[in-house]
Amino acid sequence: MNIKELAEKAGVSVATVSYVLNGKNKVSVATRDKILALIESEGYEFNSAARDLKKQSNKIIVICLESLHGSFFNELIDGIEQAAIKLGYNFIVTTSFGGIKSSAHKILSERRADGAIILAPILENEFLLATATKNTPLILLDRELEHPNIRNILLDNISGIEQAINELVTKKITKIGYIGGIKSHFDAQQRLTAFYNSMAKHRLTINESWVFTGEFDQQSGKRVALSLLSSNQSDWPEAIVCANDEMAVGLEQTFLAHRIKIPEQISIIGFDDILISQYVTPSLSTISYLKQELGYLAVDSLIRLIQKKEVTNLKIKTSFIKRNSSI
Repeated sequence: MNIKELAEKAGVSVATVSYVLNGKNKVSVATRDKILALIESEGYEFNSAARDLKKQSNKIIVICLESLHGSFFNELIDGIEQAAIKLGYNFIVTTSFGGIKSSAHKILSERRADGAIILAPILENEFLLATATKNTPLILLDRELEHPNIRNILLDNISGIEQAINELVTKKITKIGYIGGIKSHFDAQQRLTAFYNSMAKHRLTINESWVFTGEFDQQSGKRVALSLLSSNQSDWPEAIVCANDEMAVGLEQTFLAHRIKIPEQISIIGFDDILISQYVTPSLSTISYLKQELGYLAVDSLIRLIQKKEVTNLKIKTSFIKRNSSI
């Protein structure tokens, strides 16, 4: 394909294509991205100026998070920072709050960074695939997508929930409830499915009135506790597994405020092993993984992807940590 054909396909003038190929700032970002995407898809052999335009590196990566609140994100960012400093990159942390009007959406759309780490379920798959197609490498921590410029680093959610259920079953606990997370989130979906499958594996009856949906915050745990407290205790589960520690802490602290003994009257298990889980009383049994390592691996994988090196999808190991909130 020559420059004239490329211009016709893009619906622009030959001069506009020439501006893009030569790195001139005379066209809009949207038009520039459209032309570069066509160049990639059609295999156009462009000059060195255009190659430099596409390959120039600011040594900046963007971290797109759902939120900046909570211990989980603090520990993850700590690992990201360590890796970025060691590997000589700067990073921008932004959030997906506001959807298409969010700073994360804007930064990715304008291609201000060499690549991005994504933990922001609200960002649409279509948008991320389009971003990757514009030659922006992405590391996804919150879903599975296939694209040459995308790699997935995911938690072994299934093993984590299985370990929690196995632990309870070994203690002869069979009446088990569950608090799930936001239904649209990949991790929440995997953990809920793992709960149902693990219960079925042990041939345990699932009481649907003990299966709750939360929002990954302490308030969700509090609401579940208050709901159970309004019912007859003989109708309670013997244990509740939570899809994250924040909900487990809210559940535990509300029960304690109403003089419910943990784990004597009900066992509680969380997921994530955030810092507070060690210091609440009683300390929280949970599913653990190395969040700093997750952050470090995400940065290392992203930079390797930016450098066109071989990068594989990864699964992060999870393990059960026994503390005082479960029998």
